[in-house]
Amino acid sequence: MLGRELLGDTLAWDGAGQWVGAGVLALAAVYELTPLKDACLGRCRSPLGFLLGNWRDGVGGALEMGVKHGAWCIGCCWALMTALFALGVMSIAWMAFVAGLIALEKLLPWERVATYGTAAILLALAIVLVAAPDAIPGLTVPGGDDGGSMQMMMR
Repeated sequence: MLGRELLGDTLAWDGAGQWVGAGVLALAAVYELTPLKDACLGRCRSPLGFLLGNWRDGVGGALEMGVKHGAWCIGCCWALMTALFALGVMSIAWMAFVAGLIALEKLLPWERVATYGTAAILLALAIVLVAAPDAIPGLTVPGGDDGGSMQMMMR
């Protein structure tokens, strides 16, 4: 409500919405390749190492450790979570896809391959979002196909 009052229809699909969505995806792709992402992913990939190096006793210590480790994980995944706004916040299929990307980044032993692959996927989605949005499965394009692309994705 507040966003609509401040921005009006600026972010509507036929306004700047398509370009803003593509920009969000491109920004997420660029972030995947930054040293900050690499540092955060390194901490997030090793929770045991974090616990051994940052142990604090008691409930307060547990809370402090949780907040610190959570901050590393947010630093690692915020851009992918933001990409969901461009792809469809309420789309179970896109949520599962992004969760899969996060899992691959965290679990694959070749972390740079995973982050470069994720960056390439996000950049490709940004380009297709501008060039041919109907080609993105599960994307709801206002005034476009009503759910046909979602049905295609679920097959």
